[in-house]
Amino acid sequence: MCMSSEHLGLIFLVATASLCATTVPAVEYIVQRSVDASNADWAVAPQYNFVEKDVITKYVKRTSKSYQVLMIEGSPYNKLLAIDDEPLSPQQAANEQRKLNEEIERRRHETTDLRRNRIAKYQRERSQDHSLMQRNGKGLQLSAYWRGYRARSPLFCT
Repeated sequence: MCMSSEHLGLIFLVATASLCATTVPAVEYIVQRSVDASNADWAVAPQYNFVEKDVITKYVKRTSKSYQVLMIEGSPYNKLLAIDDEPLSPQQAANEQRKLNEEIERRRHETTDLRRNRIAKYQRERSQDHSLMQRNGKGLQLSAYWRGYRARSPLFCT
């Protein structure tokens, strides 16, 4: 039996399209696992203290500050640890420790309304961050879907 070049071309096109389509679920699965892991991390984040480094670049000047982020009475407190990757001087470190101690005392003795407002503000900020994270995850899923659509279409398969 002899196949024409049209038949061979059609077989090649179908085989190529099916090979491309088989990678799509893997991409969607990876994106979904990433979103799930981020959600799990987000859910338990208030239970942990951590170090955060903020880097600011303005024109060509780069500055950074490192903080120990501590959960105190329901919301975070940033204790300065270093500036431009240099640890604080003993005097600066003592001053930061004094400020931390004062903040702990202030939060322990604040009124119920002040505490509720402080924690509500933190929860709103966290909720906004989570919403942004969710939208980014949906964007990744949409991007994976588009790549899958392209993979399933012989015109787009690369």
